[in-house]
Amino acid sequence: MLTGLRDLTTAEQRASLSTLLDDEWHRIVKYGLGISDTATMDEVTTAMERHLRSQRNVILDRREFYTRNQETDELFDEYLIALKEISQFCDFCTSCSDDRLRDRIVTGLHEEETDIFPRVFDTTGHLREMTGGPMRIELKDDARPTAVTAARSIPFAYRDQAKRQLDKLIEAGIIVEVHSDLETEATETYGHKIASLSA
Repeated sequence: MLTGLRDLTTAEQRASLSTLLDDEWHRIVKYGLGISDTATMDEVTTAMERHLRSQRNVILDRREFYTRNQETDELFDEYLIALKEISQFCDFCTSCSDDRLRDRIVTGLHEEETDIFPRVFDTTGHLREMTGGPMRIELKDDARPTAVTAARSIPFAYRDQAKRQLDKLIEAGIIVEVHSDLETEATETYGHKIASLSA
C-alpha cells in the first residue's frame, strides 16, 4: 500500500486502493463483497482476503503443506515459519494441527539427523563409553519382574540378516557370545549362538 496511507481519511484510503485495482477487482469490490460505502480500509482488505481464500481449494493448500520440504540453503527457522503460514489455510482441526506440523517438519527436513549429528550416529569402530556417573535403575516397591523365556522365531528370509547383525554387535563389543544349555535351541532359531549383554 502507499506510504502514509494510514494518515488519510477512509474515503481517501479507498480511493487510493481503487487506483491499484484492475477492472475485475473493481467489479468484485463493488458488487461481490457486500462492502458498505462507509466500511473502513481494514474491513475492505479483510473482505478481499476472504474472497481470495474462498477461491482456493483446501485440498490444494494441504497438498502444498504436505509437499513443502526444506530448501537446500533454507534455515530451519525459515522452513518452520513457511510451514506454519501454509498450515493456517489447510483447515486442520485444532487438536491435530500441531501433530501434522511436527510430522511435516520431520519428514521435510533437508538435512538428515545423521548429517546434523554425525558423531552420534557413527557406527564405525567399537561402541564409545558413556561419560558421567554410573547409571542407576530404580524399581518401585510393588514392582513384579517378568521374563520372556521363549525364543522368538525369525522368518527364514531374515535369518542371514539377523546373524549378520549379531556378528556386528559382537564385533562392536555391545554383546558377547556365551555358551549354555540353550545354545542348540538358540542356534536353530536364530542361526547363531546365544549372545548376552556384556557387563
